[in-house]
Amino acid sequence: MQDLLSTIVMNDSLRGNSIHFLSDDEVARLSQFEFLHDYLRKKRKDLEEANAREVAVDGVVPDPRRLTNVGTFRAYVLHYLRAHPTIHQEMTLLVRQLQPGPKGLPLEIYCFSNDTNWANYEGLTADIFDHLIASLPGVRTPDLFRSRQAATSKPWRRRVIKAHRSD
Repeated sequence: MQDLLSTIVMNDSLRGNSIHFLSDDEVARLSQFEFLHDYLRKKRKDLEEANAREVAVDGVVPDPRRLTNVGTFRAYVLHYLRAHPTIHQEMTLLVRQLQPGPKGLPLEIYCFSNDTNWANYEGLTADIFDHLIASLPGVRTPDLFRSRQAATSKPWRRRVIKAHRSD
């Protein structure tokens, strides 16, 4: 029996105006971190190859594909969960965006724990969110996901939307 951990991460400031393409400086800084290094290297190579295939037609230059802060954060969360010792690696593990709403862009973390003890499950959930909130270096809240206008908004919140056991 496994416990399902299905949680939404929501930041009131993760709104359309805070989602952006990563600058070269941001990519360089984020590439220093283990969980993102290989992802960013591979993703940049893939994007360069895809963009090289694009050709201007009738003087119209195609919009290049680029890395975003949200996609990079999703990749970070997925890598973190795959490396977590109490996450069941043989069961479904997803990190996905849900439909944006007035409070921001929710991310769903869908995975299973190896432990069915409820207190341990709650500790695991708290540990995951503690880490995710503090995951970006040198910031109290993820600045890559904050707009300048949102500097005074509420920081990250978490809520469990499902918790059940499956056989």
